[in-house]
Amino acid sequence: MNWKYVSTYNGDNVTTENIKSKSSVFVAGIMAVLSVRAKSKFLAGVATAEATQKSNYTMKKKYWTTRKYVSKDARNVYVKFEVKIYNDSARKKLLQSYTENHVR
Repeated sequence: MNWKYVSTYNGDNVTTENIKSKSSVFVAGIMAVLSVRAKSKFLAGVATAEATQKSNYTMKKKYWTTRKYVSKDARNVYVKFEVKIYNDSARKKLLQSYTENHVR
């Protein structure tokens, strides 16, 4: 196929809002489950403190680049995405890459 480059998208999971919202949801869920299942308020308090402490651990930071390509033939339009996931913001330490193909 004759692929034509369309665009590049960059993203990450490093934003403060993303990390805060994920840890808040995690803590709220754990607290709700533990408070219902705990046989005593002391055990519920200990479990909640443990969950809160674990949710404050730093999430592994990931950065990605997605390149979009398009190809056409007489019947279909094909879209290809090349995704590369990196360990660093400079996007030099590649962790994983994959390609997705879609037909429209």
